[in-house]
Amino acid sequence: MLCLALALALGLTPLTATAVDDFLPPEQAFKVTGRVLDAGHAEVLLRIAPGHYVYRDTFRFDAEGAKLGPADSPAGKVKFDENFQKKVET
Repeated sequence: MLCLALALALGLTPLTATAVDDFLPPEQAFKVTGRVLDAGHAEVLLRIAPGHYVYRDTFRFDAEGAKLGPADSPAGKVKFDENFQKKVET
């Protein structure tokens, strides 16, 4: 059985509609779990705390000792980001 070491790298800190002081630390805002499904597939789940979001274009997956194909993930949601003053996919 192929054993994969999975890591999810998030490029930006969580953003919310509330004050900066209300941000959760990343380890509380984002809960990442992973498991190997079979020799060619792994599953990574990201649970995001209410009021937080991640920019879709910041997702990166790495696996030591394995070559990864494209990630299969659900469509994001488009929203207007006050920080960048433009629409972004989250």
